[in-house]
Amino acid sequence: MLKIGLEQLSEYEDKIVPETFAYNPHELVRLLEVSDILTVSRIILNACIARKSSSKPLRFEKQSSSGQENEDHDKLITLKQINNMVVINKLPVDFFGDLEENYEKHNEDYINRR
Repeated sequence: MLKIGLEQLSEYEDKIVPETFAYNPHELVRLLEVSDILTVSRIILNACIARKSSSKPLRFEKQSSSGQENEDHDKLITLKQINNMVVINKLPVDFFGDLEENYEKHNEDYINRR
């Protein structure tokens, strides 16, 4: 179903979006918003396809999942587009390390003002 959703989005972007136009700046902004919604929808669908199992901490439930957690259950899915191809990467949920230590390291000017 997710792949069918991607195909439908591609059809919208290829056939319908090029034929749209705006009579005024207000309508132009609304068209840009719709374009952004299509882009975000594509990102969400690709992320859902990339995740192979459900993840309770991320509140993601995949129906095709066997119910058992695999090694990816606590990973974050990152996506980027390179040369019109979606590149998928996985990071541990705690990839940023100790939150307090990193905050202090990157916000010294704020901490010094206290």
